[in-house]
Amino acid sequence: MTLESDAIPAAAADGAITYSGLIEKSFYTKQLTGETGVPGPGVSGVYYNNIADKDGKVIGQAYGLSVEQLPRPEDGHLTASYHEVVTMPAGTLVGYAVVDYIAMVKGGWVQFPVKGLTGELAGKTGYRRWKLIGPPTDFTVEVEMALWDEPGAES
Repeated sequence: MTLESDAIPAAAADGAITYSGLIEKSFYTKQLTGETGVPGPGVSGVYYNNIADKDGKVIGQAYGLSVEQLPRPEDGHLTASYHEVVTMPAGTLVGYAVVDYIAMVKGGWVQFPVKGLTGELAGKTGYRRWKLIGPPTDFTVEVEMALWDEPGAES
């Protein structure tokens, strides 16, 4: 899967920092609230994931909190909020999104807006997206990220 280059503003594409073809796998998860193994509003948990390149070398980590929300009125799909901190060779970024939990467990892409905090990523904006490539209980995902300077912003 290649990055959605259309999602990167044309004026920022030259300076964009991109990652694709990465595999992310949880090495620690803990459900904090709710009945174990039963999805529903208020179920929350934390996760710590390793991010590896195509050769299996760990190059980063993602830490996060997920909280399942009320179903969406329009289709009844359960949603979940994700708060993440990601460390990569170029720096640290943070992201938050409310996603369609049903689409996610069926293997759909989940996309977050992100903001770079440190290193080469500091001040950049962009997205992080992932999709499950194993069973939801395994939480192995394919990952892509892209961050760029806002057009007109000084570097």
